[in-house]
Amino acid sequence: MINRQKIPIKKSMRMFLGDIVYKKKKRRRDVFKNGIRVLVYHSITDNLIEKEWEENTTPKDLFDKQLKYLKNNGYVAVSLEKVFAYIKNNVIIPDNTVAITFDDGFRNNYTNALPILEKYKFPATIFITVDFLRDYSGSDLYLNCSEIKNMIKSGLISFGSHGLTHRALTTVKKRELDKEISLSKERLENIINNKTIFFAYPFGHSGSYNSNIKQMLKRHGFKAAFTTISGINNFKSDPFLLRRNRISWLDDLYEYEKHMRGAYDWCAICEYLRYKKYRI
Repeated sequence: MINRQKIPIKKSMRMFLGDIVYKKKKRRRDVFKNGIRVLVYHSITDNLIEKEWEENTTPKDLFDKQLKYLKNNGYVAVSLEKVFAYIKNNVIIPDNTVAITFDDGFRNNYTNALPILEKYKFPATIFITVDFLRDYSGSDLYLNCSEIKNMIKSGLISFGSHGLTHRALTTVKKRELDKEISLSKERLENIINNKTIFFAYPFGHSGSYNSNIKQMLKRHGFKAAFTTISGINNFKSDPFLLRRNRISWLDDLYEYEKHMRGAYDWCAICEYLRYKKYRI
């Protein structure tokens, strides 16, 4: 169990409320019969750095335990292509279906996450912030084009766009917004030598998109876009507002099960109210 005394009070309160919801849902066995839960990770590190309170880091040993939990508890991991087919066409899927994604394009997704995904034979999609790539930024924190191509060869990894510079799209002027979306798609497709139809909003909260952004994504050939708002996706979902549960070092196996059981889905309401002014 996580030592909650070390966790900031807002996150501790969220966990406490999640405990209450979890206890009510624990006996239910049909949690996934009406949709798919998509998980989002960021950096998969060798070791946890205590000062990293932001929810963007997961130690690789914990990541391994989380995927083992999914495997041992009958969850079926599928690609985002299958998620999209289900939502668009109401294709029948197995109960307890889950999808795994990563945001930003950290190099340790290649060095640390990929071997664990291969161990459990779980597919995943990595959403790339194109200007972060080592070929452009020079930063050792992020993937380069060669590593991306090697990951594709594994047969388990696909790639989507996370924008060009990771700016909040609702703060970007129209001309720059078009560039953020179109250039990220164009450059990524040149790297992977394939089309990409999936986009993940930078930051992902309900203030990170609006109707204009959704329409621009459609014009540039994207078929679906993902938030970081917790919840289940089903055939009734808006393909450009698909939900993902954000996973991090805070999520030991108890917290992880709470996510899988929908104990944090109520957070979507808080998100909506907090960022309402950004949507038009």
